Amino acid sequence: MRHLCLIFMPILITTGKNRYNYMFSKKLSIIAWSVLSLSILATSCKREKEDDTIINNESTGYAEEQLILEQIYSNADRVVDRALALGVSSLKGGEHPLGGCTEVKIDTTDNPDIDLMTIDFGGSGCLGYDGRIRTGKLLVYFANKVKDTEAGYYRRTVFNMYTVDGHRVGGHREMWYNGTGTTGMHSHNIVSVDTIYLPNNTGKVTGSSLRTREWFQGVSTPQTADDIYRLTGSGNFIRPKGERYYVEIAKPLVDALNCNWINEGVTNVYPEGATQRVLDYGEGDCDNDAIINVNGVKRIAKIP
Repeated sequence: MRHLCLIFMPILITTGKNRYNYMFSKKLSIIAWSVLSLSILATSCKREKEDDTIINNESTGYAEEQLILEQIYSNADRVVDRALALGVSSLKGGEHPLGGCTEVKIDTTDNPDIDLMTIDFGGSGCLGYDGRIRTGKLLVYFANKVKDTEAGYYRRTVFNMYTVDGHRVGGHREMWYNGTGTTGMHSHNIVSVDTIYLPNNTGKVTGSSLRTREWFQGVSTPQTADDIYRLTGSGNFIRPKGERYYVEIAKPLVDALNCNWINEGVTNVYPEGATQRVLDYGEGDCDNDAIINVNGVKRIAKIP
């Protein structure tokens, strides 16, 4: 037996003044994220319970559920990016870039600087451009006077009975432009309040996360197919039976939009009172294989 001492601290975030007096303030979202993080994972050092040397479904469950959560929320960002880049006029008629059963519309809001895009996949199951089956709606409130590579850009995505391949998604995501920083590449901060309802009434995974998404490639072209993003960040989560865990991206996750899955990067998963799991997405091959490592024992898991 060995000891594992995890100290979870709130993340201090400093942002500039938000130019939009929008009803969903990003400052409040950050505060909410920090409070939720503390409530989930405030803990003290305790003797760690080592996992069995024989790897099994339960010992890899933390990482497998995180695999599902990370992929589904990143995929939702892809769908929103695609819809906003193409615009409503380009989404009408012909081969629909989001799936022929998808309806997209843009409405104004009480705030003249914010519009609402509704992406409606219907209720019977819509086969998307990437082979995934979706239902429900994505409600996207976005800044209408600036581009996503300009200061002041902001958007909020709300999941309205939205499902992907049997996983119902709750919560919301907020994104705002973060500048170019020392890398010279455009980046966005993403604060997310997460809920994934697992299929067959097997429970839900809840939590909160903070990501920085760096636009690594494709920023200068109008299409989204050549876009590549790199994700860093951390989060706190609760599993269906109440087990708590903390995640931290150890090697940036690569989300290349010409592939259906995150295909590179490493996430460390720290269960409360148990051994660290390592979730390895690979080195760039476009496949849905990921490797979960528990105490040196490895197992292949499938990315949804």
